[in-house]
Amino acid sequence: MVGVIAHSPPFPDVPCCSRHWAARICSRQNCLPCAIEGRTSPTVLPSRPRRRSSQTRNPGSRFKMPTSSGLPTSKQRFVICDGESVMTFSRCSALPRQPSPTALSSRLAGIGMNLAVDLDAEAHIEETLLHASALGMDDGDLRVLAILTTWLGVHHAHVNADVLVRLVAAHPSVRVRAYWAAVAQWLGKDRRLTRLSAGFEGPAVDLLPVGTDFQIARRGEDERFRETRLRVPAGTLRDRPEDVLSPVALVRQHRGYRNRVAMGPTPRADVWTELERDPKLKVAEAARRARCAFSTAWEAAQSYRLLQAADTRPRKARGSSRLRRQAGSIAT
Repeated sequence: MVGVIAHSPPFPDVPCCSRHWAARICSRQNCLPCAIEGRTSPTVLPSRPRRRSSQTRNPGSRFKMPTSSGLPTSKQRFVICDGESVMTFSRCSALPRQPSPTALSSRLAGIGMNLAVDLDAEAHIEETLLHASALGMDDGDLRVLAILTTWLGVHHAHVNADVLVRLVAAHPSVRVRAYWAAVAQWLGKDRRLTRLSAGFEGPAVDLLPVGTDFQIARRGEDERFRETRLRVPAGTLRDRPEDVLSPVALVRQHRGYRNRVAMGPTPRADVWTELERDPKLKVAEAARRARCAFSTAWEAAQSYRLLQAADTRPRKARGSSRLRRQAGSIAT
């Protein structure tokens, strides 16, 4: 038996495994478990927390750090250079004024409604349609409203829906917006016109100021406006195709309508029409008249001027080279 040196441990409060490392008082033979504990003690015993490089941990502040957002911008429009002149551009969004009855009748005849007046073949289609609806719904002119409704049934495919939607949305009359919402429901197959329904919210509007219920109960409801935002008794708005021009006749009469048939009812066709009226027209002014973006008018103007330049080049007479060759052969 190997003796054990008996003297008090230097650290009485420390466990056996820790005393092994503090003072070697046990022999390897009879204190092997203690030695094993001593070798494995760094992984068994809880160690002191590792010191961090920073004493305080700050993952982030609850308050946002103020950052520079750049210089404040003004509401001044961008300056666009058109040729040698400098101008500012803004898309025309103002609602046009209601024309006089005589001027409106001329415009209605110009876009294809058979009225016994001098026609205005350069009338703006969407503005004229809006004025006609206001005259019929607000002033009670059912004759104009009937011809307008017939015209829409024939020519709605060539209406610039984007311009018409903006004009209707800006109109202050609830009855006018109700009429166009009913038109959108009636012509539901033309998906471009569905946005007209968003301009009116509320119950259905009666076309007649009084007696609408009585007339509908007596004669029924107009098939075009059945279950729409407008209640129209049958026979109130007559539907006669001879009251409006056919598409073929209107193509011959109205320059803008012809360009829409050729290019589609797009702003490009309207800009093209304005340039045909005045080839020297500035691009910004053409964009305002067509109620479109400047970039659209610019692209259309470039295409128009390119074709104009190609058409003004002198053309060779057909067969001129062949005639020269024949003349040379005869001379020899």
